[in-house]
Amino acid sequence: MLTISKKLLGLFTRADRWQLLAMFVAVLITATIQTFAVASIMPFIALAANPDVVSENAWLAWLYATSGVTGTSAFLTLVGVMFLVILVLSNTFSGLTNWWLLKFVFGKNHDLSTRLLGQYLSQPYTEFLDRNTAELSKNILNEVYVVVTGVLIPAMYVFVRGITSLFIVLLLLTVNVTLAASVFVVLGGAYGVIYLVVRGRQGYHGNARLDANTDRFRMAAEALGGAKEIQVLERRREFVARFAEPSKAFASHTVRNEVVGLVPRYTMETVAFGGILLIIVYLLSQGRELQQVLPTVSLFAFGGYKLLPALQHMFESLTTVRFYEAALDTLRDDLLAGGERVLSDVAEVGPSAVEPLGFDDTIRLSGVSFTYPGASTPSLDGVDLTIRKGTAHGLVGGTGSGKTTVVDLILGLLVPQEGALLVDGGEVAGPLVTSWRRHVGYVPQEIFLTDESVSSNVAFGLPADRIDHERVEWASKVAQLDEFVDTLAEGFDTVIGEAGVRLSGGQRQRIGIARALYQDPDVLILDEGTSALDGVTEAKVIQAIQALEPRKTIIWIAHRFASIRDCDEIHLLDQGRIVAHGRFEELMESNDQFRAMAQAAPVEQATPA
Repeated sequence: MLTISKKLLGLFTRADRWQLLAMFVAVLITATIQTFAVASIMPFIALAANPDVVSENAWLAWLYATSGVTGTSAFLTLVGVMFLVILVLSNTFSGLTNWWLLKFVFGKNHDLSTRLLGQYLSQPYTEFLDRNTAELSKNILNEVYVVVTGVLIPAMYVFVRGITSLFIVLLLLTVNVTLAASVFVVLGGAYGVIYLVVRGRQGYHGNARLDANTDRFRMAAEALGGAKEIQVLERRREFVARFAEPSKAFASHTVRNEVVGLVPRYTMETVAFGGILLIIVYLLSQGRELQQVLPTVSLFAFGGYKLLPALQHMFESLTTVRFYEAALDTLRDDLLAGGERVLSDVAEVGPSAVEPLGFDDTIRLSGVSFTYPGASTPSLDGVDLTIRKGTAHGLVGGTGSGKTTVVDLILGLLVPQEGALLVDGGEVAGPLVTSWRRHVGYVPQEIFLTDESVSSNVAFGLPADRIDHERVEWASKVAQLDEFVDTLAEGFDTVIGEAGVRLSGGQRQRIGIARALYQDPDVLILDEGTSALDGVTEAKVIQAIQALEPRKTIIWIAHRFASIRDCDEIHLLDQGRIVAHGRFEELMESNDQFRAMAQAAPVEQATPA
């Protein structure tokens, strides 16, 4: 628990730790009141069993004298009411403390989920290449909740129940050392031995549950993402079977954890009630009268009534914490990766917090080399590329030649392992990458769309009250999207469905182009950005982009050469190197590889937009 507590504290802010300290004080007060409530049963039972005890007990004699009541029956009623009030106060304060604890821990569920999403979105792009997005989604939406409910809450309850149990045991020790020690050894020792036996297997099953849950999320994401192909190929049964295996394993390991936590409960209840009988026999065997035995038995019975659930809850909490420790390790590793980046840190790297970066002359890749993690050969090897402002450049080459890597380096998604990205002669690195991206618009091969309106997808990520609708309409007109929007019943307010399922490929791509233009960037990068458009629409889009004033700097990646025919310069890549460059006509005459690619490339796509 000490190790796990250190891991949990590492996730808390300074404010969280002060709040924990305040809750620690509240727990001590609660435990004190609980103990006082247990202790108050003894004089009540003693008075009920023998009214003459009023004259024999100094505390009861003082209370009787100061209360003003007359008669033992009235005094017994007063003591009973006092006991009931103390019990109500004890349970009320305990309930309020538990409410505070739960409010704190579920607030941490929100906080940790938000911080984890911020961490994932701020990590280097190369880390996304090594992680499955279904796993990341699972960590944010499921494992954070698991850590809160399966580690944080149980760990806090271990502490709360532990303090309460300690106070009750100390009370019992003051009444009868032998009996109290016996109760503690039997109940506490039994739970301790059982925990030591199961803790190792709990860790194993916890890791297995984590792996099975990752597979569940991955299989579900793959099945839903490929629903169209699955139905066409009639592979529903196969994908359901792939999901069923980890789902069954997840259920099995989770059930085992629940069973392990409950098993000792029934045994311990038998031991506890049997123990009360043994206490009565033990006290009577010492020659005591029943009226003398009854207060002590009542105290131990009430103490056991409070102690047994506390010990059982502590045991369940300890086994649960052990079971979900693997989830805590995963969350902690991801949250603390990259120098403990948190959401507030990410927010500070916004445009207003970064030094403005100008772009007046050139973009240059100088001697750039890059190898993807795990790859045996470099994707780029000593690339030199200069792009002047206001010019159009095309990047062509076979699959794996390095075109997309060049674009990702210019976008700042990848960091050169050798060489540098230079803008107007200055290196773009660190916080300057954020400033540089304000100059860049990007149209990827696959357009990511949210289940929102056309306007929201064009002004991607902005809240509704910050969307500039005039700019949305302007960007849509340049992207040849306006005519399609005019056919929609709700125009730009039309919701397009998850991932744009209600749109054709060409319509999705035009939204992507409008999105890139919405910020009116100086540099527009299109990675097969018009491949889903028909020839007529593509020509209109290219003409509209080229006619923008001031003229945009345009970088095309294209397999269809219609979009790059009028570029100021075309760069042919092969095996991570630029092997030729020049205008379209020059390369057609001088380079066999380029000529073969141009002759094989389709001039127009027949699929309608």
